[in-house]
Amino acid sequence: MRIPKLLADLGVHFLIVPHLSKTYLDGAALYLNSNPVIALTLRYDRIDSFWFTLMHELAHIVLGHQGAYLDNLDALEENDQETEANEKASEWLINSQTLNEFIISSEKVFFVKQLKNLLKIKIDIQA
Repeated sequence: MRIPKLLADLGVHFLIVPHLSKTYLDGAALYLNSNPVIALTLRYDRIDSFWFTLMHELAHIVLGHQGAYLDNLDALEENDQETEANEKASEWLINSQTLNEFIISSEKVFFVKQLKNLLKIKIDIQA
């Protein structure tokens, strides 16, 4: 199922608008006649930026944040709503337990590679 249809079926208006030159707007979450609206600018034409911005704006809606949020994700306002939206978006995109398990299981490999680069020597990596 495509994102616009999925969101429309949930009652969320979804827009993608061209990046507005000389602005730093990545996305917005607001309400129009009690209906949630999410807009993305695609300021960064990257898949990671698309998904994180979408999840961040959706988090504002799901968490019940009221008002309008016009977000520059490189320099978010420091407040509880933005922190909550970031945490929820991160949680939806990457399961923290899975990430921690990956880090622990990969720690030796990454450490050995860093050591090898630091010392500029050849080391066989046995994971």
